[in-house]
Amino acid sequence: MPLQGGPLNSSLVLEEIMGSLLVITPAVFGLIFAFFMYKKINRIQLYRATRGQDDDDLLMRRMESVDELESGSNGGDQYRKLRQIYRDIQEGAKAFLAAEYRMCVYFLAAMGVFISIFVSRTDDGWDFKVGSLTAFAFVVGGVTSMVSGYIGMMIAVFSNARCTMNAAKESNSEAWKESFNCAFRGGAVMGFALSGLGLLVMYFIMICYTGAFSIQGGEAVKLFECIAGFGLGGSSIAM
Repeated sequence: MPLQGGPLNSSLVLEEIMGSLLVITPAVFGLIFAFFMYKKINRIQLYRATRGQDDDDLLMRRMESVDELESGSNGGDQYRKLRQIYRDIQEGAKAFLAAEYRMCVYFLAAMGVFISIFVSRTDDGWDFKVGSLTAFAFVVGGVTSMVSGYIGMMIAVFSNARCTMNAAKESNSEAWKESFNCAFRGGAVMGFALSGLGLLVMYFIMICYTGAFSIQGGEAVKLFECIAGFGLGGSSIAM
């Protein structure tokens, strides 16, 4: 029996590893690709006559001094207005998300308790394990959606100003091409980051939940019923 069980166990372990890689690899690739697209967008400068590349926070601190240098040039007022609009939209977006996410936290807490109670009620009695795990998956799904929403909002504001800079180029063909590429890359950051993050979080929840259910004993259905709370939480916040 040991001789027969050894290769069988090895085969099962190999299948689990391959299955995990099929889920983790695309998710990690999506996050890496999103970061790569972000760096491409970050190369577009919102100021002129300066050297080197700055991250967004350092750029914001240097804007006032750069505006003074450009005020004497023909296009200085236009670029200064663009940066001012960029700052205002960024601050407004953060204030909006802060107010919205406060309400989302209350919603997740209330719905989490509601789901925990009503999902626990079954035909055979009360199953608080299923109810609590479903509620936890719901909250994690909602938080994941909130993080994805923040990333999407910030990259949209971040890329919009840089898309405008590219559209202001003298060559029409170059302006069309570069502004489209910037907008497309901004959407790619949001899409790939959201997909990769959601896939990773859901996978690790499934891994954690396998310890609470006997897959061999036929409880796989209960496991995935609990995981369904993740999708419910994410879609609820998205709406």
